[in-house]
Amino acid sequence: MRGDTKTVKTVVQTYRGLVVAALAVLVLVTACHGADLDALVRSRLQSPSECVVAEGDRLLAAGQPQEALLAYREAVRRDGRNVVALGKLAEAQAQQGRTRTAQRFWERALALSPELTPGPAMAALTPAPPVDAPLALRWQVLAADDMPSGMALADGVLYVAFDGGDVVALAADGGAGRGGMTIWRTQLATRLTAPPAVAPDLVLLGGEDGVLYALDGRDGTRRWAYPTGGAIYATPAVAGDLVYCPSHDGTLYALSLADGSLVWRFATGGWLHSAPTVARGVVYFGSGDTRVYALDAATGAPVWEAGIPTLDVVESSPAVADGRVLVGSGDSRLYCLAAASGGRYWFYSVSDAIVAKPLVIAHTVYVAAMDGTLAALDLLSGMERWRVRLTTPLLMPPVAVGEWLMVVASADPHLYALKAADGELVWRMDTGDWLAMEPLLGEGALYLLGKDGTVLAFAAP
Repeated sequence: MRGDTKTVKTVVQTYRGLVVAALAVLVLVTACHGADLDALVRSRLQSPSECVVAEGDRLLAAGQPQEALLAYREAVRRDGRNVVALGKLAEAQAQQGRTRTAQRFWERALALSPELTPGPAMAALTPAPPVDAPLALRWQVLAADDMPSGMALADGVLYVAFDGGDVVALAADGGAGRGGMTIWRTQLATRLTAPPAVAPDLVLLGGEDGVLYALDGRDGTRRWAYPTGGAIYATPAVAGDLVYCPSHDGTLYALSLADGSLVWRFATGGWLHSAPTVARGVVYFGSGDTRVYALDAATGAPVWEAGIPTLDVVESSPAVADGRVLVGSGDSRLYCLAAASGGRYWFYSVSDAIVAKPLVIAHTVYVAAMDGTLAALDLLSGMERWRVRLTTPLLMPPVAVGEWLMVVASADPHLYALKAADGELVWRMDTGDWLAMEPLLGEGALYLLGKDGTVLAFAAP
C-alpha cells in the first residue's frame, strides 16, 4: 500500500509540475504579445467567427470603422447564423449610410433572434409609427395570382401585365360600380418583364423572349410582334406614330405603331434598362455602357455624337424640362445636362445608385435613391432645398398628388406621403404587401399594384 501511495504522489507532483510549466510558458507567450492571460484563454474558447467579431470590435474601438465593417462581414461569411456578427454588421452598415444592406442583415439577425436590440444607427432607421392614411378604398381585386411586371392606365382602363405572361384589362371607373371588372384577359407565351405602354387602341408589352408585342386595347388580340435581340426590361416610349423600344441587346428600336415594321435602330455599347423619354423631337435614354444618349426621334441620328459618359451604368429614365435633361446613374449621382448639347450644368451626389426617374415640377427636381434619400433640388442650380432619409431603398420615382409626394417603399409594404414643400412625413400606409410600381393617378382615383397581383383603387385625395 505504501508503495502504491508513493507512486500516486509522484504522478500527481509530476502532473502539477507540468501544469505549472505550461502556465509559465503561456504567461511568457502572452506577455510577448502584449495580451493578458485571460484574453488568450478566452480566445481559445471562441469559434473562428467569434474571433473575427472580436477583431472587428477592436478595430472599431481603434477608430477604424471601415476595417471593422470588413471584419464583421467576414464573420458573417464564416457563420451566417452568428446573430452577434449579423447585428454588428448591420449597425456598421447603418453608420456608413448603407441603409439597404444594413436592413437586409438586420432582418436576418431578427429572424434568428427576435428579441435582439438594435444599436443607435439601426434604431435611427426604425420606421416611425404608422399614421392613418386619409385614403378611402374604392375597390380591390386580385387580377392574377402571379408576380406583376407593371400597370398602365389609359381611357378608363387599367392594363396589368404579369410575370407569367398574363395581361388583364380592368375597368378603372370606381364611381359607376364597375371598378375592377375584367374587360378582357389574354396570355402571352413569355415572361413579361416590363410595365406596359399604351398608344391609341394598342397595348405594348415587352418580354423575356425579346419580342415587343402589340395587343388591341379593346379585346387583347395580337396586332403585331417584333423580335429584338434581347430581353425587354424597360417600358417602351410612344410618340407620334412610332414606338421606341429599348432591348437588353444594347439597341434602341424605333418601330411603326401601325404594323411593327422597323423604322430605324441605334446600337450602344451596353444593355438598355432605361425607359426612353421623347421631347421636342429627340429621344433620350441611358445605357449600360455608362452613357446617356440623345437621338433624332424621326431618323435615329445622334444629336450628341458619342453620348455623355457617367461613372457607372445608367438605368434611370431621363426627365426633360426647360431645356434640361435630368438622369440618375449607378455612380450615385443625378446629372443635369443641356438637352441640346449634352453639356453638364451640375450633378448631385448621394451614397447609392439612382435608378428612379427624377420628377420635375415647376423649377424643382425630386430625386429618389437606393440609399433611401429623397431630395428636392433647384432645377437651375442643383442646390438642395430639402433632403430626407427614409428607412427603405427607393427604386421608383415619387408621384405628385396635390401638395404631397407619394413614395413607394422598396423593402417594406408601405406607401409614404410627404409634403412636397419640405419633405415632412404626413402619413404612412401599410398596403398589406410590397408594391410592384409607383402609384398611378387618374380617373379620380389613386391605383396601387401589389406584388401579390392585387390592384387597389383609392379615392384620389
